Amino acid sequence: MILHRYLGSHLEDTVLNQRLKASKPSQFNDPFEFRFKALDDVSGDKLDYYLENIPQQNIEAYCAGAKRELSPEQVIEGIKKQYPDWKNKLPNDLYAIAKNISKKAQTNSEKAFRVICFNDPIKVKPMDEILLWSHYTNNHSGARIEIDTDFLKKDSPLREVKRINYPPALTQISTVDLALNKTTALVDTMISKAKQWAYEQEVRCFPLLEQTICLTTPDGLIELVDLPIQAVRRIDFGIRFDRTRRDDLVTRLRLDNHSHINFRQATCSEVEYKIEYIEVH
Repeated sequence: MILHRYLGSHLEDTVLNQRLKASKPSQFNDPFEFRFKALDDVSGDKLDYYLENIPQQNIEAYCAGAKRELSPEQVIEGIKKQYPDWKNKLPNDLYAIAKNISKKAQTNSEKAFRVICFNDPIKVKPMDEILLWSHYTNNHSGARIEIDTDFLKKDSPLREVKRINYPPALTQISTVDLALNKTTALVDTMISKAKQWAYEQEVRCFPLLEQTICLTTPDGLIELVDLPIQAVRRIDFGIRFDRTRRDDLVTRLRLDNHSHINFRQATCSEVEYKIEYIEVH
């Protein structure tokens, strides 16, 4: 699969040191990432269903508070006695917990993985390319690298990419199913963005923490994933990319026998709203 990665800075570090920066979801430019709509569905049969399937950790927590072993049935009866108004209180409590999970979804996910975002060049429209260059390459002064996943190691997390969906509304998740940990819909929130972002045609991978390399820099701690230079097949330089810097990088890569990498310079079309590319020899 061919992937594009837009870079506002750190082009030389990415290519020469063969590594890509992985991001925390809380650092994304979209505050709606990973969020969902919790359904206020804890009532009637759903409430009975929750009590019949009350999570084991809740039972254990209640038993610890009671300081004695109790059966699930005894726990349920204890809850009802402790909260005379439980039919109203329990639904409100569970709904509040579900909404809080949605608010903290980004930071909670960071305990397990990071994210690296790419774009699908086959699906991105030429007009939308202008937006991508403008939004992700520091006003066209950065670059774009083209990656061919066929040249990655078999165990590389960059091979496991997921395509982003662009639904018209937030993913809806049952509060009861969430409380019982019986939903897979949380995965959908990780690959869903508002339809306004559809121009990006994004795909992303989710490297686990143990698959990243931590590095301390003057800018703070960053986390990286290996990117073998053999997988980098082309570098496109932004319209405002410094020409001396460009030529130095091209010369170095050619001297290092990386002849598999092609180079192009982006330029403004003189007749239409379109970015054109000139081969750099």
